[in-house]
Amino acid sequence: GQRIPTGEQRIIARLIQARQEQGRNIGDVADVIGCSRQTVWRWEGGSTFPTLDRLIAWADTLGVTLTTGGTA
Repeated sequence: GQRIPTGEQRIIARLIQARQEQGRNIGDVADVIGCSRQTVWRWEGGSTFPTLDRLIAWADTLGVTLTTGGTA
């Protein structure tokens, strides 16, 4: 499959870490975002990447800021 760029991998890693630190499972996240558990599992596994609106919803659910420190 297509490899996800490093920047996207870092975002996903931060979201996975936040979810685990909060003791939440993939189902919790999927329910709040409004998608299937399998979809979130694919995002976390790197086989697919969420659309921007889903990415923002995922981050908001976990209280994660998506800023990278670069210029906007």
